[in-house]
Amino acid sequence: MKKKFSFIVLALLLAIVLATCLVACDNATTPDNSDNGACTHAYDNACDKTCNLCGETRNTSHIDNDTNGLCDVCGATVSTPTPECTAHVDSNLDNLCDVCGAAVPTPECTTHVDSNLDNLCDVCGAAMPTPECTAHVDSNLDNLCDVCGAAMPTPECTAHVDSNSDNLCDVC
Repeated sequence: MKKKFSFIVLALLLAIVLATCLVACDNATTPDNSDNGACTHAYDNACDKTCNLCGETRNTSHIDNDTNGLCDVCGATVSTPTPECTAHVDSNLDNLCDVCGAAVPTPECTTHVDSNLDNLCDVCGAAMPTPECTAHVDSNLDNLCDVCGAAMPTPECTAHVDSNSDNLCDVC
């Protein structure tokens, strides 16, 4: 009888421990963060990572479509905002601001300028014909005409001239 009583007590203790474990397991989450339907989760917003009811965490990401550095849903700081632009700059003439990416209209051009002689206006990007050149000029001595860009041969030198005293002839 003693053995039977001990067996019943042991069986009751085992049942109590097992029931406690089952209740605890109902509140636990599985490795994939699902809780097997034990909780209908409640969150403050789409970015809230912790359930207000059971404390389970989930993977979420902030959204910053307007690139202002703040989450569009919850307002949290998510990145460095795009720099503020006080004056749009379009140095590569792609009609997009180099600072903020905003659309930049083609600038109004009153006088075409082609300082790099690529036959494109440096202001508006318009095609420019090669300028008419009546007399080639090579003031920087790079053997290219400063007006039209034509190749110029090294001039014949009859008398060396060194007006800037750099020990190089200014003519040849």
